[in-house]
Amino acid sequence: MKYIEELSIGCFFIHRSESFILTADFRQNKNNKKYMCINIDNGMSRWLNADDPVDLLDVYKRDKEGNILPLKEYIDEYKKFA
Repeated sequence: MKYIEELSIGCFFIHRSESFILTADFRQNKNNKKYMCINIDNGMSRWLNADDPVDLLDVYKRDKEGNILPLKEYIDEYKKFA
C-alpha cells in the first residue's frame, strides 16, 4: 500500500475499489495537495488527496504477436537492495 503522493505520473492504482491512472495535474490548497486522477473504467476525472492510501495495479496489453506485456513496469524497491 502506498499514498498517492508517492506515485509517479502514469501509475495505475486502485482506490476504494475503483481503478485510476495518475496524471501530472495537481493543486495545492492551504491544508493539503490534491492530484488529478482518471478513472480507467468510465473515463471520469477526479481530484484525490495526496494522503489517500492506494494499491498499485498491473495493467497489461498485447503486442502484434499476441504476447502479453505490462503497460507500465514497476520496479520492486525492496529487491533493488537485496
